[in-house]
Amino acid sequence: MVDRIAPRIETPTSPRHASPRVVWRSWLLAPERRPLREDTLVLTGLFGFPWRTGNLEAKCTVRDHDRVVGLAPRMLDRHHASIPAVDCTCGIYASYDLSATPAANLIPTERPVVTGFVELSGRSVTTGAIMRASRARIVGPLTILPGTPPWTSRVWARFGRIPEPATVTVERTMLRVTWGSATVGMPWASWRARAVHQLTRRYGVEVR
Repeated sequence: MVDRIAPRIETPTSPRHASPRVVWRSWLLAPERRPLREDTLVLTGLFGFPWRTGNLEAKCTVRDHDRVVGLAPRMLDRHHASIPAVDCTCGIYASYDLSATPAANLIPTERPVVTGFVELSGRSVTTGAIMRASRARIVGPLTILPGTPPWTSRVWARFGRIPEPATVTVERTMLRVTWGSATVGMPWASWRARAVHQLTRRYGVEVR
């Protein structure tokens, strides 16, 4: 989650170990393949880092362009003296601004989004309404949203034809929401009910 553009420049506070704080953030949803078991859904950060359980501890990773695994550079852990570091972007992000929406420039079009509350603890760095912390625990409730519709649907909305999510399809490692009169994929309402059940069972919090 990132903050809205502010009219002033915000500077990070000094790192501190504060009491746990419950704050707001957003995730993408992705399919998780599990050998010999039913496929399920997993929350991921906006850049793809999976939250496989409701508790997460921050790491700082960088791409090692000198070593390539498959088609992509290998990811290496970067060992700061402590995480999050003031002069880095590492840490688990969340926002104090409950009126904020997922940043449009970070949420891919036609991807389902989940918003909800996490309890941040451990070392933290605050910049404006944004907090980065070393540990997080999902406390819920979580809300499943269809995400951003394609630009064509947004154009029709200007003429009074409000776009509605139609279906959800699985495309390799991602989910895609189709809007309007699409017929390929699982109907949005059915998929959403299934997603509520899977996320509730996985993370043990209220999902709506």
